Amino acid sequence: MQYSVDPIAIFKHASPVVKLVMLVLTALSFATLAVAFYKTFQFLTVERLGRRFISSYRNTRDKTTLYSQWKPNAFLAPEIELFISFFSRWKRGESLQTLNKTLVAAREECKNRLRRFLTFLATTASAAPFIGLFGTVWGIMDAFFRIGQMKSVGLPVVAPAIAEALIATALGLLAAIPASIAYNYLLSWQKKLMERYIRFAEEWLTELKTMDSLREEEGGHGLHESSHW
Repeated sequence: MQYSVDPIAIFKHASPVVKLVMLVLTALSFATLAVAFYKTFQFLTVERLGRRFISSYRNTRDKTTLYSQWKPNAFLAPEIELFISFFSRWKRGESLQTLNKTLVAAREECKNRLRRFLTFLATTASAAPFIGLFGTVWGIMDAFFRIGQMKSVGLPVVAPAIAEALIATALGLLAAIPASIAYNYLLSWQKKLMERYIRFAEEWLTELKTMDSLREEEGGHGLHESSHW
């Protein structure tokens, strides 16, 4: 004879507390999948657009043209946003010292943006098993109460409550395992994106210093000529 587990039937006969645990864990499972898909799409966009932009940046000498081409996509990748922001501020006459100071804040903002919702995955991975364990403990307590009320230790009395307890544990693991895998994978990906961002920021600041020196030389040369006349 074959037996099958019917989660819906178990849920219907569960106690209110165990039902609440099941609903919370099910919601966490769906939220974990949503966050994982969203962050994967976000990181893919950042990686592909950032790679294309950096290639275009290194192959384009006229940064004004590059600025015009990539400005509409400024918020799709952190490297593009950094280039657009610093170039426009440099054109307005802000000093490199000021830009260098704001780079720290820009780096932290980029890091926070890429890590957004990863904390949720970490929290789910660590908390979901304990939520499931709470449901398990409650289900076992309920089984003992049923035994005491019916004064029987037969399988029909104990089995439903034990099933509730075990399915709560299973749901806890079902929420925690994907969350843990997604968190570790996305965190590693985020670190790689941040390393690329930092390398580009250093490269861009170095080029800005060169451009700033050329602008000062041209300004000094123009001033010298006007004084000569």
